[in-house]
Amino acid sequence: RVHPKPNRYSICDRIDWEKRILYENEFCAVAEKPGGVPSHPTVDNLHDNIVSRVQGIRPDSRISAANRLDVQTTGIIVLCKCPTFMKVFGQLQKSGLVKKCYAALIRSRECVPKDGILTHYMMPSPRAPKIYRTEPENDNWFESRLKIVSVVEVELNEFAIGQCDELEIKNLMREVLNSNEKVYQVEVELMTGRTHQIRAQFGFE
Repeated sequence: RVHPKPNRYSICDRIDWEKRILYENEFCAVAEKPGGVPSHPTVDNLHDNIVSRVQGIRPDSRISAANRLDVQTTGIIVLCKCPTFMKVFGQLQKSGLVKKCYAALIRSRECVPKDGILTHYMMPSPRAPKIYRTEPENDNWFESRLKIVSVVEVELNEFAIGQCDELEIKNLMREVLNSNEKVYQVEVELMTGRTHQIRAQFGFE
C-alpha cells in the first residue's frame, strides 16, 4: 500500500527526545509525550510518533507503548523495552492498580454532575469520531465512566498558551482567550479507558 500524502507530524523533528525521558531502567522508559505527536505508528506514517522516535535513540531496545494517549494530548507514556514488562504492566492495568489521571480545560461547569461521575455509552466502531449516548442502544455498547476529582476556574494568558505544543489547541485556547469566556480546569480520573473518552464525554454534555 502506498500513501502519496501521509499525515505528517513535523513537531517530531523539533523535539529533543532524550530530554523527554523522565525515568528509565532495563525494562522500561517513562516519557512525556507532547501534544501533536501520535503514541504509536499509524497506517500511513511509521516514523512520526513517540515509539519510533525513542526507538531511534535506543537502537538496542525493542520499544513499544504500554499505554496510549490521543494525538492532541500531552502526558506520560510508559514504553516497554521487553515483552515481559509489557505483560506485567498489562496485568497491573487490568487489575485496576494503575490509576489514570488527567487535567483538561472546559468552558462551562454545567457539564459537571453533583456526584462527579460522568457515565455514557460508546457505540462499538473502529471509526472516529466515536458516537456516545446516555443509554446503550444494545448490549454491545461500551460503558464509559470518569470521575471528576476537582474543578478550578483558571485564567488563560499568552504564556499559558505558549506552553502548549499542539498548534490546533493553541488556536482554540487563543479563541477562548479573545472571547473573554470563563475557563475551568478539571482533574479527571478515568474509570474506564475508551478511545477519545474524555473529549467525547465532555463534548457530549
